Amino acid sequence: MTAEERRKNKELKKKLLSEVAKRNPDLLKSDLDKFISTNIALWSALVAEASVKKVGKIISQIAFSTSEAQRRAFINAKVTKGLVNKAFTVPTVKKRYITQKALDVLPDIIRDNVNLITKINVEDVDRISQVIFKGLQEGRNYNELLDELKATQGFTDRRAYTVAQDQTNKINQFIQRQNALAIGCTKAVWIHVAGKYTSRVSHIHMNGKTFEIEKGCYDDFEKRYVQPGELINCKCIMQVIFDEDQIND
Repeated sequence: MTAEERRKNKELKKKLLSEVAKRNPDLLKSDLDKFISTNIALWSALVAEASVKKVGKIISQIAFSTSEAQRRAFINAKVTKGLVNKAFTVPTVKKRYITQKALDVLPDIIRDNVNLITKINVEDVDRISQVIFKGLQEGRNYNELLDELKATQGFTDRRAYTVAQDQTNKINQFIQRQNALAIGCTKAVWIHVAGKYTSRVSHIHMNGKTFEIEKGCYDDFEKRYVQPGELINCKCIMQVIFDEDQIND
C-alpha cells in the first residue's frame, strides 16, 4: 500500500467512525467504556513514570531551599557555628547544604507525593472519557487517541505542581524538624498560622505551646499528636527552642 493509499484509508476510517458516533453514540460509548477499563492501568503507569522525576525535582528544590534558609536562621540566632557545620554536611546546589537526616527522608516524601498524583479517581476517568468520546465523534481513531494520552505530559506536570504546592508547608516543616534534630534540638513552640478561609480551633488553642519535636503537639480535636503542617491545608509552623549550650555568648 502506498503512502497515498494509506492516507485515504485513514481518512475513510475517520469518516466511518464519525458516522457511527453520530448515528449511534450509545453503542460507541459502550465500546469506549470497555476501552477505558482496559487501558486505565496503562495510563496510571504512564502517569507514575512521568511523575517520579517531576515530583523529585520539585520536592528536592523545596527541601534544599528550606534547609539553606534554616541553616542561615540558625547562624543568625547565634547557634554555635560548630554545631551547624557539623550537622549541615551534605552539599546540594550553589554551595548550599542540607543535613544527612533531612536528606534521608526525601525518598519517602517523594514516594508519598507520587502516590497522591498517580491515584486516577472517578473524576479523572470521567474527564478522560469525555475527551476521548469527543475525539471519536470528530473522527479520530483509538490508536491516535491513545498515542495522545501517552504523550500528554502537561497533565502530569500540572498535577505534580499542584500537589507539591499543597504539600509545601508539610514538606518544609518535615525537613525543618529533621534539621533541628540533627543539631541536637528536641523541643519547639507551636505557631498557629491562620488558613485562607478558616482555622482549626484546636490549632488556635495550640498556639504558643511547647512540644517535643519527635512527638508533636497533642490535638484535642484529632485526639492524637500531630506536627505543624501535617494535616490537610494546615499552615502552622514551629519555632525551635535552643539550649543554652547551643548558643554563642
